[in-house]
Amino acid sequence: MRSKTTCIYMAVMALSDFCILLSHELIHSVWDGKDIPYYVCKIGIFVFYYSLHMSVALLVTMTAEKYISIKYPLHSLSWITRRKCIFVIIILALFMAIIDGHIFATIEPGKHYGNDYKSCRMITYNEKYISFISAYRWVDTTIYCFIPISCLVLLNGLIIWHLTQSTTGDGTLSGRGFV
Repeated sequence: MRSKTTCIYMAVMALSDFCILLSHELIHSVWDGKDIPYYVCKIGIFVFYYSLHMSVALLVTMTAEKYISIKYPLHSLSWITRRKCIFVIIILALFMAIIDGHIFATIEPGKHYGNDYKSCRMITYNEKYISFISAYRWVDTTIYCFIPISCLVLLNGLIIWHLTQSTTGDGTLSGRGFV
């Protein structure tokens, strides 16, 4: 069971979700009410958003793999391997790092709700990048929300459709699609 690619995706997704919780708690509980070191704040924000994006990308990739397994059951053993799974995870990790790398240049720790201490929240932006941030909000929403939801709805709908097409009324496989 550990050699299945779904287990690899789920393990990486669990690690990603743990990083989300850890970075959020580290920033908002440990340093709440205190001045946060500048780079700890930036790294914490980067890890938080990177892990969010990575978790969503892994979910979509895992769903795409399940669709391939159902649509092409005979080919899936050769198309979906551990090595390819790890390669896809590495490519996703690099892509998400590139997408979220702007955080180190554009986000500045700032004062939160009139408090005297600097808090680590994305409330102030580097003035040089304000137009980039305005545009990036839509890019981020598209990457994090619109594309994944569209892919999940489409792929899960296709999975359901192929499963219903491959069975007969009495619940046995009809043989269609398995040639």
